[in-house]
Amino acid sequence: MSQTLAIVLPVFGLIALGFALARTGLLKDQVGESLADFVFIVAIPVLIFRTLAEADFTGAAPWRIWLPFFATFGLMWILGDWLVRRLFGRDARAGLVAGISAAYGNTVLVGIPLALAAFGDAGAVPIALIIAIHLPVMMGASAILIERAERLDGVTEAPRSAAVMARSVLANLGRNPII
Repeated sequence: MSQTLAIVLPVFGLIALGFALARTGLLKDQVGESLADFVFIVAIPVLIFRTLAEADFTGAAPWRIWLPFFATFGLMWILGDWLVRRLFGRDARAGLVAGISAAYGNTVLVGIPLALAAFGDAGAVPIALIIAIHLPVMMGASAILIERAERLDGVTEAPRSAAVMARSVLANLGRNPII
């Protein structure tokens, strides 16, 4: 328990400090936006690139990381969707959004510091492998499933073609600095 707290407390302490500084007005909204821009446009892409470029993948099998991660992700997505649709009587689109929200982890802002604190440099490769593929896979799956949900809810009858959906997903991925 104390080892877990030693890993988790500094990360959440830093988050709490940032929140407190923003609430007191010592850090303005623009500072938060600038820090977020720096983290997502510069720091995280550089960290992922450097980690993957320097990693020793001898004998490594990324699927051994991806399979349990995405299996768990899928189960949480299905459970979130099912709960919202069955317990709250919401439509397919609300279920889809709930499922995605339930499954998405904060792998960048919380996952990276926790992995590095828990495992040191050895934790950087698995988290970088997850982050590198997580967004493209989930954007593609989300785009396809929202099309299906819209048809189930009667919002649209004609599905977009696979080519149109693929172009849209690729354009969004192309604008994302982490990719």
